[in-house]
Amino acid sequence: MKNQSSKTHWVNDFPWFVLILPIYPVLALWNANYDQIPGYAVWRSLAFSVLFAGIIFLLPLLITRNKKKRILMAALLLIFFYLYGHVFELVDGRQVAGFVYGRHRYLLPVWIIVVIAANWIVLRSKEVSPTVFRIANLFAAVLLVTAAIALAGQYFRTPKQTSDAASSMEQTAPGSTLNGSKPDVYYIILDSYGRQDVFAKRYDFDNSE
Repeated sequence: MKNQSSKTHWVNDFPWFVLILPIYPVLALWNANYDQIPGYAVWRSLAFSVLFAGIIFLLPLLITRNKKKRILMAALLLIFFYLYGHVFELVDGRQVAGFVYGRHRYLLPVWIIVVIAANWIVLRSKEVSPTVFRIANLFAAVLLVTAAIALAGQYFRTPKQTSDAASSMEQTAPGSTLNGSKPDVYYIILDSYGRQDVFAKRYDFDNSE
């Protein structure tokens, strides 16, 4: 009974969000551009995202040996990294009293300060509560399930849309309209005729006759 309880405790407290964080952005991007991104290209992006996350998770080793703090600090770095583009879209070009604050030159320094402050709070804390990992796991699981459901919807909806588009193209084949009559075709040919002085100067031709 005690052994089973320890296994349940390990499953609940394990930082599963570490595995989900590199995966979710790729799935979200694929979902937003499902018609433009082929499936085989997703694996390459996923591998790059996991590799990048691995490098990020090594950085806190230079600061602390506390395992939980390292995990949380690296997770914050990843979250702020992926959030930056979305936040910039919200403030891009915005201004107050003629001052345009929605630019990278202003947002990026503020963003870096916020990231440093958040990691400093984690670093200075006495201990990372297991509840923090549990909440992060729950939030990451919700994100992953949401992305998976959205992709499933895209997968099952796309064949029907493709079939409808093909059927529509067959009905409106070149050379015919919806009612079966041939369309009117107009040719517009742009032409010009040279002036007399141009003919005389360049071609030694008298065009006055």
